[in-house]
Amino acid sequence: MPLLAISTLSTRGALRNIAHDRRLAEAALARGEEFFAQNEFERAAEVFRRGADLCRSLPGEAELHRRLAVRCDNAQRLHEVGQVSQLAERLRYLTGSNLSARGMPIGADRRFADIWAKRGEYLDFAQTGMPPAQREALRNDLFDLALIWADLRLRGDRGSESLLEVERTVQEMRAQFGDSAAIHLVRKRLADLRGNIYEAKEARRKANLLTPRNAWEWAALGRELLGSDLPKEAHAAFQRAVELQPDGFWPHFYLGICAFRLGGHSEAAETFRVCLALAPRSVVSNYNRGLTLARLGKDEEALRHFSRAIELDATAGDAHLQRALLHRKARHLPPAVEDLKQALLLSNDKAEAHYQLAEVYQATSLLDLARRHVALALQMNAVHDGARKLSELLNPTDSP
Repeated sequence: MPLLAISTLSTRGALRNIAHDRRLAEAALARGEEFFAQNEFERAAEVFRRGADLCRSLPGEAELHRRLAVRCDNAQRLHEVGQVSQLAERLRYLTGSNLSARGMPIGADRRFADIWAKRGEYLDFAQTGMPPAQREALRNDLFDLALIWADLRLRGDRGSESLLEVERTVQEMRAQFGDSAAIHLVRKRLADLRGNIYEAKEARRKANLLTPRNAWEWAALGRELLGSDLPKEAHAAFQRAVELQPDGFWPHFYLGICAFRLGGHSEAAETFRVCLALAPRSVVSNYNRGLTLARLGKDEEALRHFSRAIELDATAGDAHLQRALLHRKARHLPPAVEDLKQALLLSNDKAEAHYQLAEVYQATSLLDLARRHVALALQMNAVHDGARKLSELLNPTDSP
């Protein structure tokens, strides 16, 4: 075959490849926009990225490449902002997932550190890439993330390095968001842990001088007051947040927690009813409403809410534990045992699950199993009063 013919065929092949890649890149732009419109930003970013790679070196397609690259960057950034929101939601739920607990340690340090390091980038992007309501939501998420992270740190690791890290974060919060009463309450707790009486008083004085600017800041203040063992003051703050945002989930959620801790079980039950009206698939709100109804003696209704929580999330170990207590109270022992076995795997209070299982086995004369589980309960919680008394009953000492 003549060289000219070979060259012509090669050129035609190259042109066909260019046209094919151009069509694929254009299809990637269209498909990415579909994912973008559905808020599937991670998938959109990946499709835009593949399209941009395809047309990176295509002649005459610099504009198509630019559009794909810009859309890829936007989608990726929105995906990362979504991750901020997800972590904030998770932390808010964790701080209210057990109404009788002051809090729980979580392994979110690394994720928080990564997000907090990029907070300026996210907020800068939000100025041009997000509508006002979403910009405000991002600011609130970052504000809450830092506050809840600091709260969990102050409850857990109180070494000097950890306290320094909290202090740095508080300073960065003040620089990023300005002064707020909630931030100054974190400063007070930090000073209390260091034994700095003057600084603690000064921080509390500044907190008292600052009035929260919106419902979100009232809720944040209430959460800090609750963490500082000031539930009555916290209750007033949460009530103000609900007044300013009557359709807000989180103000009602924390008001319910606070009311429960103050012994206002009827108020808490009503507040969590509102939470479920606003977010029917909330596992924690179903659990919390079940717990409040159980305290009010409304066992059948409470049982339905614990079952709904488990239906929504089979790993809801505390709901298994509480449902088991109601089964046991009604003398439905087989379902109680099944729930307690799940609670042993999933609950945050495995000592209580072992104790309750020991009680069931003792009631059914399975004494060896009862002794085994009460011993495990005491290994996990040596001061568990019920387990200690049951152990004495099951293991009587010989009289002299």
